Amino acid sequence: MTDSKLLISHKDVPKNRWHPPVPIPPEERGHGVNRWDYYVCTKLGPGQTTWVRLPSLRPEHIVKARGIRRLFTGRLNSPVPGGLAGEFPGVEAHLLRAQIARITAASWIAPAGMFEVDEEAELEEGVSRNL
Repeated sequence: MTDSKLLISHKDVPKNRWHPPVPIPPEERGHGVNRWDYYVCTKLGPGQTTWVRLPSLRPEHIVKARGIRRLFTGRLNSPVPGGLAGEFPGVEAHLLRAQIARITAASWIAPAGMFEVDEEAELEEGVSRNL
């Protein structure tokens, strides 16, 4: 064994600048993806029909619903197995509502010229042109 000096050096490690993502607040009922209420019924028939309002959505429902491909069971309170996007943060009612919102957002149509204002048309009395 030889006597030798042990030299120790250190360097400052850069600080971790990562911050967890800020959660996006859900939209209020009547606005954005929660603009409309949707109702579902699992049993149709005389005396059996019970309509249930689907819950309001949170942004994470829509994000996770993009990666889930499965059939619905009709049991609104059953848990949803994770898909490609990971564990779903809700029950089947949330997944159904998220898929309805995705379909609705993807299928808005407005035929060309349908909503144009005719600049030369005279306004009726008491009607303003503030759009």
